[in-house]
Amino acid sequence: MLNFLKNSFILIIGNLLAGFLGYVFHLIVSRLLSISEYGELQSLVSLISVLAVPSAAISYFTIKHSAEFYGHQDYMGNFSFYNWLRKKVYYFIGVISIFFVLFLPLLKNYLHLNSSANLLIIWLVVALNLMIAIKSGILNGWQNFKSLSLNSILAAGIKLIVGITLVSFLINVSAALTGFLAGSLFSFIFLKLIIYRKLKTKQADNISSAKFEGQKIQTEIQKIIIPILFFSLFLALLNSIDMLMVKNLLDSELAGYYGAFNILGKIIFWASSSIIAVILPMACASNSQSAGLDKKILFYAKCLILLICLSGLAAYLFFPGIIINLLFGPKYLMLAGSLWPFALIALALSLITLEANLAYARSDFKISYILLLTILLEIMLVSLFHQTIFYTALMVAAAFFAGYIASLIYNKLAAKKLCQQPLITI
Repeated sequence: MLNFLKNSFILIIGNLLAGFLGYVFHLIVSRLLSISEYGELQSLVSLISVLAVPSAAISYFTIKHSAEFYGHQDYMGNFSFYNWLRKKVYYFIGVISIFFVLFLPLLKNYLHLNSSANLLIIWLVVALNLMIAIKSGILNGWQNFKSLSLNSILAAGIKLIVGITLVSFLINVSAALTGFLAGSLFSFIFLKLIIYRKLKTKQADNISSAKFEGQKIQTEIQKIIIPILFFSLFLALLNSIDMLMVKNLLDSELAGYYGAFNILGKIIFWASSSIIAVILPMACASNSQSAGLDKKILFYAKCLILLICLSGLAAYLFFPGIIINLLFGPKYLMLAGSLWPFALIALALSLITLEANLAYARSDFKISYILLLTILLEIMLVSLFHQTIFYTALMVAAAFFAGYIASLIYNKLAAKKLCQQPLITI
């Protein structure tokens, strides 16, 4: 119990500091770039979130098998698995890189970009993150949370320093994206050194059994990883597709305003998502014991989410000018009255994410159909009503609330289903 609390505290502190540095990066960059340039940056960051979905599946897969090797203290067997998986991921990166290059002109035109250089930078970030997913998954399986937290903080710091320095001199989107690339490159090198150092200390007194079978793993990928991949993809699209659509449908200036206000909405969502992160493992544990999550705990969780989101909504409704001026500067004040719908988006997104994770805890991936329908409804509404960022944000919130109601009803109907196996949060 003490070890669990210590590890939880380490991860929470690491995530808080890394998240804080990430927001500082955006707040400073938004002041250095023009409004339209910041809108372009936000759309590209959203694209990174969508393209990085395979990293989540790889991370889950690696954690599961690395934890099994760790349980037997078989570090050399784990290293054999690491090398085997690394080759598979390199091959995967090579194949999808070809498709990315083929679709590059379409992405450039859809996002109204002047050149393909920024798309190439974000692809390097995505490719590095795929390889980082293996290394972080190995360390997670070893329960080396100190190294993981330190990596998160240092990578965020590198991104902040490199990104802000380059933007200060070059004042363009490519400079800001290079900060992301620098952070990912640091993580790749840092985690690799940690793993090899750990293996070097264990090599002398460890006999490898290397108990993993390619065919068995392939079957597991088809039965578990693919559903998780789609589940993660739809959650990523819920978080990001509005920014991509805004960059396509609105002019660059309005896209910049939307990007800045979207960050403010994500601050509320980030705060409430910590409640969801606590609930998910508890739900998995309860379902694995043929019992659902305690209704009181779920009630308190929803009350906390409502408290956080409604407090944010009140602040954004009554003090939008003060908040925007403080965080983004006076140049974003012209549309300050359009801020509060982004708090509604945060509330609806928090609630639908909670319901999706409750289904995830039961290994019930049919919830992905509801997430997909929510995304399609969002696309339809935003396509029809995007005259201003105010209407656009209201349409996104409306789609999310509809998705929440559908997922809530679905979970109530499926509440008696038991979790087939506890899953690991990614």
